[in-house]
Amino acid sequence: MTRKVLQAPKTANILSLSQLMASNNDSCVVIVENKQSENNTELTNKSESQLSIPVGIVTERDIVQFQILNLDLINTTAETVMSSPLVCMKIKDSLMEVRQQMEKLRVRRLVIVGKRGELQGIINQSNMLKVLDPRELFEVIETLQSQLDEQTQQLQEEKELAQVTLQSIGDGVITTDTVGQIANLNQIAESLTGWKAELAIGKPISEVFCIINESTGEPIPSPVEKVLQENRVVNLDNYTLLIARDGTEYSIMDSAAPIHDRQGNLIGTVLVFHDITEFRSLSRQLSWQAIHDPLTKLFNRREFEQRLKEAIVTAKKTQTENTLCYLDLDQFKVVNDTCGHIAGDELLIQLSTLVTSSPTCANA
Repeated sequence: MTRKVLQAPKTANILSLSQLMASNNDSCVVIVENKQSENNTELTNKSESQLSIPVGIVTERDIVQFQILNLDLINTTAETVMSSPLVCMKIKDSLMEVRQQMEKLRVRRLVIVGKRGELQGIINQSNMLKVLDPRELFEVIETLQSQLDEQTQQLQEEKELAQVTLQSIGDGVITTDTVGQIANLNQIAESLTGWKAELAIGKPISEVFCIINESTGEPIPSPVEKVLQENRVVNLDNYTLLIARDGTEYSIMDSAAPIHDRQGNLIGTVLVFHDITEFRSLSRQLSWQAIHDPLTKLFNRREFEQRLKEAIVTAKKTQTENTLCYLDLDQFKVVNDTCGHIAGDELLIQLSTLVTSSPTCANA
């Protein structure tokens, strides 16, 4: 074990612990409480009568995590963030017991204490490998290999599950790296963009995912670029068209989000989008039907009245004039009675065609 152990009181702040580890090129600090020994006598040296009892530990990995979480390193004390309660081993415990405890707790180091609970040192996996005999070393290596195989198998299963899930999603999904180059895309994304995965992977997102404004036809910047710049979820505006590789246009809705690793670092983006072309077409049709007469295709009375009110308000504000023309069809009833309603409808259709060149026409 290593007897030279960095130690600090519970009141020490995180910044001082970080500086202590850096200056001593060490990866952890044991947090201790000083207690009076029960066996001290008047002749006992004062320093020897104080026992350093380990109560927690702060590691280099903890410091990194605190920085990611934007923790106030100066005003945060070790007592509030240290790993506690601390599991310790006795100085007389066997290396096998220490190794088993490490495996059970899934830790890389253990604190060693004496008979009275005082800090004696730290033992880690490197210390153990130096002193284990070949048979014990073989057992350790075999155990570590077994654990590695198990973790590898688990990761492979998780990867396969993620791939199946990605392909079964009903939306188009594209993932990119930190510079906006495509890392993967599912079958729906292939269908909508017109790009096969093997051709798209490695290309800039803007080359594969081409979008424009439906109303103006102007290109729209990729939301992936904004995610990489601002590290937040970005939604596309309404009326966005995706231009496929063959020129086909799709009305889409989508959003892009950052992908973080376990430490919170940005490692890429995910773009999710779905085709709403049919929905957008139906929506436009319903909107049109709500304000038009189905026979003449002119504005209906309700829309005409609304536009007339708006024109009057605008004329008052701008001091301009508008002209309202009212057209009455004389003897229209005679046409219906003598030739039938079909002929009357045809007359209305032809008449509406003649007057549609005016700014606003409507059925009365």
